[in-house]
Amino acid sequence: MVGPAGLMALWMIAATPASAMFDVDGRNDEVKRAILRNEVFIRGKRAGGVWNAPLPPPRMLPYDPAYESAGPVPQPSSPLNKSDFGSLGATAGSSSSDFRKFLPCTAGQASSGTLFQQAPSSEGIPGLPPVEETPKPPPPKKIIERRDIINYDEDFGEAFCSDEGAGNPCGYDCGCRPGRRGLRGWFDGVCWEGWLDQGFTLNTLSPRNRTNGPVTFNNRSNEYQLNQLYMRLVRDVDSEGCDWDVGGRMDLLYGADSIYVTARGLEVRGDLSPKWNAQRYGLAMPQCYMEVYSPWGNGLSMKLGHFYSILGYESVEAPKNFFYSHSYLFQYAEPFTETGFLGETRLGDFTIRAGMTRGFNNWEDNNNDMGFLGGINWASRNRRTKIALCVDAAREQADPSTNVSSVYSLVFQQKLGRRWECVLQSDYGNEPGAGIDRSTAKCYGLDTYLFYTINDRWKAGMRFEWFRDEGGARVPGANRTADYFELSSGVNWTPSERLIVRSELRWDWTGTTGYSPFGDGTRSNQVLLNCDVIVRF
Repeated sequence: MVGPAGLMALWMIAATPASAMFDVDGRNDEVKRAILRNEVFIRGKRAGGVWNAPLPPPRMLPYDPAYESAGPVPQPSSPLNKSDFGSLGATAGSSSSDFRKFLPCTAGQASSGTLFQQAPSSEGIPGLPPVEETPKPPPPKKIIERRDIINYDEDFGEAFCSDEGAGNPCGYDCGCRPGRRGLRGWFDGVCWEGWLDQGFTLNTLSPRNRTNGPVTFNNRSNEYQLNQLYMRLVRDVDSEGCDWDVGGRMDLLYGADSIYVTARGLEVRGDLSPKWNAQRYGLAMPQCYMEVYSPWGNGLSMKLGHFYSILGYESVEAPKNFFYSHSYLFQYAEPFTETGFLGETRLGDFTIRAGMTRGFNNWEDNNNDMGFLGGINWASRNRRTKIALCVDAAREQADPSTNVSSVYSLVFQQKLGRRWECVLQSDYGNEPGAGIDRSTAKCYGLDTYLFYTINDRWKAGMRFEWFRDEGGARVPGANRTADYFELSSGVNWTPSERLIVRSELRWDWTGTTGYSPFGDGTRSNQVLLNCDVIVRF
């Protein structure tokens, strides 16, 4: 039961205004929030952070004469610590001088009754020294030297362009690059190069006719061959520039390989008899064209003249091939040269080529019908995956009533890690009226390549192939449908950039019963040991 003293105490508490009882604690809470805001702001600045949220406006506390009688407030010399908050939990009986040191104001502000009425300025919180920020220096500008030869991967990096910048072909992000503006002189970029390729093929069957059957290019057995004495004069167009440019190229090939790249109407007549060449060695001009570049869109180049076909993986040019010998698809399914025009442009990671030609291996057409040549190439951003799909369609027979012949080629290249690379190729071709009994001749097959880079000088490779000549129109002398297989393995040694030594072991066989295309027509398989040397100059 509550006694008289307790009743008196309850009456005093009830009669006392709430503002008088909790005024000091309320002011302590306001001071604590103000101090906490100051400390967080200063710490964020010193830590390199950015205080993006605006501070709330300070609230005004009720005026108390005790502030005026308390005297000047000392200025804090360092940021407050969390340990300073201990006195903020004082009871209502604590004097105002216990928390006066926490007030972020000057003595003049306290004496004038303007406590917490001044909003924070742009220089910091009133009462605290402004936080000085060290201005960040501007990023250094990359200076590119003016020199005749520019390494674009080193100077500008690798940029992957897309058709989004087609409206501004002279932008620095895509299209042309800095330093490539302005027309070049007529002799700027003109250069010549060449190589000498010579080798020897050992046939274990030692055929009396000294030929390796359906194997061409290195077609002579147990005999030295000068395959290619190659000369090239070229002026490549500036496909990275922002101006029109004109270039061209002319190739001359002397050697045993020349008889395979001759064109009707140029090196041979309409009946394919040679004009000036001998039976085994001769001179050919596999390429002679003019090229024009236009900066329209993403850049468009146009070839006009005589040039190599774009089908397949292997090439006539010896330094571009790993093996000395060639696949059956390259020898019999694909044309070597074309005559006409061919345009090329880029759309992002795609390269698109299209044009009109006079047919397969023709300088002069035998029926005056134009054919189509085109393809789409795609490469991944890191250039580890490449896909090429090309088609060549033309009317090959002299009779204009015959249907169009066509060849399709699909090549897939994939890098497997740092040292391995795999290549797959598939071709399909047909020629109406060229087969046995004027039937449609077809040819198709599959090539598989696997390469391993040992080091900068040594590289190993393997090739497996299946080729089918349906109708007997592709392989000379077959006159029947036949399947051909070959397995090759070899090693390349490159002691310098001007010298390449290629060695190869090749096994050919046929899967057609009763057909013996090797060893003077007496064997269904053969083994070849090949070696050649390429000297570049």
